Amino acid sequence: MTRLVARSVSGRLTAAFALLVGLLLVVGLSGVVGLVVAGRHQDREHRLERLEAANTEILLALTNAETGVRGYRLGRDRSFLEPYRTGRAAFPGHLREARAAARTEAERDLVRRQELIAQRWLTMYAGPVAAMAPGEVAVSPEMTLVNKEVFDELRATNGELDVLASSGSAQAMTDARRARAHALWATEGALAAALLVAVGAALRTRRALVAPLSGVVAVVRRLSAGEHSARAAVLCGPEEVRAVARSINALADESDRLRAERAERTRLQRLAVEVGRSIRDHLDAGNSVAEAVSRVGRGLGAERAYVRLVAEAGLGPVEGQWQAPGVPGLPSAGSHPFLRESSWLQQLHRDGELLEEPDVRTRALSEPAYAQVLSTTGAASILVVPIGAGEELLGALTISMVEGPRAWTPAEAALARSAAADLGRALVLARLYRQQEDLVEQLRELDRAKTDFLSAVSHELRTPLTSISGYLELIRDGDAGEVAPGVDAMLAVVERNTARLKTLIEDLLTLSRIESGTFRVSHADVEVTELVAAVVAALGPAAESGGVALEVRSAQPPVLVHGDAVQLERVLLNLVSNAVKFTLPGGLVQVRVVRSADEVVLEVTDTGIGIPEAEQSGLFSRFFRATNATDAAIPGTGLGLTIVRSIVEHHGGVLGVVSREGEGTAVTVRLPLLAATGPAAAPGPVAAGISAAR
Repeated sequence: MTRLVARSVSGRLTAAFALLVGLLLVVGLSGVVGLVVAGRHQDREHRLERLEAANTEILLALTNAETGVRGYRLGRDRSFLEPYRTGRAAFPGHLREARAAARTEAERDLVRRQELIAQRWLTMYAGPVAAMAPGEVAVSPEMTLVNKEVFDELRATNGELDVLASSGSAQAMTDARRARAHALWATEGALAAALLVAVGAALRTRRALVAPLSGVVAVVRRLSAGEHSARAAVLCGPEEVRAVARSINALADESDRLRAERAERTRLQRLAVEVGRSIRDHLDAGNSVAEAVSRVGRGLGAERAYVRLVAEAGLGPVEGQWQAPGVPGLPSAGSHPFLRESSWLQQLHRDGELLEEPDVRTRALSEPAYAQVLSTTGAASILVVPIGAGEELLGALTISMVEGPRAWTPAEAALARSAAADLGRALVLARLYRQQEDLVEQLRELDRAKTDFLSAVSHELRTPLTSISGYLELIRDGDAGEVAPGVDAMLAVVERNTARLKTLIEDLLTLSRIESGTFRVSHADVEVTELVAAVVAALGPAAESGGVALEVRSAQPPVLVHGDAVQLERVLLNLVSNAVKFTLPGGLVQVRVVRSADEVVLEVTDTGIGIPEAEQSGLFSRFFRATNATDAAIPGTGLGLTIVRSIVEHHGGVLGVVSREGEGTAVTVRLPLLAATGPAAAPGPVAAGISAAR
């Protein structure tokens, strides 16, 4: 009976232990299956993260290419195409990475669509613009519209893929958490069953298995809840449990590494954009260099950063130096060729490479050049990037560590390249800006010399011309004897041309005073209708002799303005004489004075030859002469309207001109009204040839 009970107990224990072993196998399998499933989901998450990163690089490469094309359009300098070439060269590699990471049909379709859109943009816009010679760069509105539409479509497609990859990555993370949770639930169920079955071995089982697995479960829960720093203990429990803990820890470490890498890459990309924007905000090269060096040095966590520009004898002195707090400034560069000459840097620039040395101290043991770098700069690790524009080397950006070696990541090197490229463009633009300022100053000096010359010549001509006019008048009056009729006609021609020359000199003197800022007008109450009547009376004979009808329509006096009567009369003489001069026989010239509540409008209209529309933009330029007036050999200096506008503006008025070739011209002068005692006059009819133009 005892043996039977013993066997029975033994059998029960054997069965219990067998069941316990089976349950433990279930526990292990559940955990392994959960980890395998979670690992697959995590692999999918990593793939989608790679797809998202490649998609971002595609957009960045094409954006750089578009920036280069736009810069070439604006600056017409082929060096501005460097971002375009770089972006275009980088695009295929990022596209291959995106293809390799895309697995679903939707992902592949969006990658293909981006490739087709990019090819269309390069073929229809970027390629043709980049192929144009600098002096022939011209982009039609249609091409500009194509550029905008295609690039908007590219950004939209890129955004769709980014959303698809991000949402897929988030879903994969959720699935991984769910798989871990399912594994946790299966493990807990198996443990509960094992506890019920193996009551006798509960303490030992708890001590040997349950406690370590509970720790693993707690870590899985914390990781699932987003506590990325949680880690499982790997020094307790059976080897299988420790292996599970190690796997969970490895997965958590890999996730942390990928997150940190992605965050660092994003930070450096944003920093590159900020550095480029800060460089473009400065026109002064020194400010651009200082800003870029400071931002790059701090952003990369370097201990020292500086720029050296190419000088006649090689690399020049240090500019824009930045160093971290507590780090001494750069010592003297000495005279070693490695630091003074730029031939090695020229080769790096031609090859599109950079100099990267993580451990200068080790290299210094075998190479004298690095020993000189160590002794003269104290750098333990250096990163040197050439600064250039096109084929021209401009200098070098150097980033270094002093305290110890450091390996520079590809993302950090890319940031340094980007900053160097932006600095190259900024230095070229600053040089162009300085040249432009010098040219503007030279033009101003020439303009001042021209004004002084005109003033001097006009003053010198005025005295002999006055003498000529006086003696001419004496001769015509007979003071020097009787003048024959034929001679008198000749003297009349001389007198007319003397008057024209005198008018030209007066115009030149007035223009000189206007441009030099010495032109002044006196101010008194001026009756406008009296001025108009005097001008019309003076020019009536000329109009009559030319067969031109001259009409006046005026408001009831008084019409008062505050100004210079002489200068305002000069305005009217210029406008009415021009209208008469440019109107063919049988034509009509109208002079109107219209008074409103706060201004008086002087309007001179004619049915003359008009001004070609293509030439009206230069109407108020000095010495402007319309081609149809020149062809008709109508005399004039081309200074009248320039002087008229200046006089009107000095009186606080506005001058307007409307003209149609072959139909006529309407000139309007608006002056502030000083006072009005009579009723406002309604404007009279306008010549039919001008009404449509006005």
